[in-house]
Amino acid sequence: MAAYAVTNHIAITGSIHNRNEVNFYKAYRVSPFDTSFVYYKRREWEAGLGYFMTLNKSKTVMINFYSGIGNGTYKVTDTGFVNSVRYQRIHTSAPFKFYFQPSLNFVFPSARIGAICRVNVIKFNNVITNYTSDELVSFHLDGLNNKVLVFPEIGINFVIRLPQWPWVAVEGQTSVNFNDDAYYRSRTFNASAGLLIEPFELLKKKKITE
Repeated sequence: MAAYAVTNHIAITGSIHNRNEVNFYKAYRVSPFDTSFVYYKRREWEAGLGYFMTLNKSKTVMINFYSGIGNGTYKVTDTGFVNSVRYQRIHTSAPFKFYFQPSLNFVFPSARIGAICRVNVIKFNNVITNYTSDELVSFHLDGLNNKVLVFPEIGINFVIRLPQWPWVAVEGQTSVNFNDDAYYRSRTFNASAGLLIEPFELLKKKKITE
């Protein structure tokens, strides 16, 4: 993810999301298969524009409003056994996303904590699959093509800077999904962590020390 402040109040953002995942399933009540290995590949990009401003003189409290669009590809490869016979299914789609994200941030000398409310509107396009009609119903994938889903989220984001390397920070985020669609469900809780690198801070430090 990257962000750049164009002015003192306007910023542009961009991100690339690349995630691979595999799950193993044994036979359960609604599954037509005996055992399954399900491989997920998700590739997405987002681009956005936002407005930000401080709410106090010390500039320790900030409010942000961001909005943008995204696109990508989801691919599911499902392989395993049914009645002792090996099978393989695929399911691909190209989701288009619109999001609106206000947030409130509290800035400290070596840390930042933000409370985020995000609304995602996702439309699934170009679904290609070789699941049978009954299998699609079993996995709640029927009717997904051109389906529009709304996913409100509330999350907490934190950034902790390393004093000896001010251009590197540890970033973490947790979020809770409030999707109320009784048929097309989504993962309720998500969490992530990683390193945040700010090259402009590194250049600024080099300039000061020269």
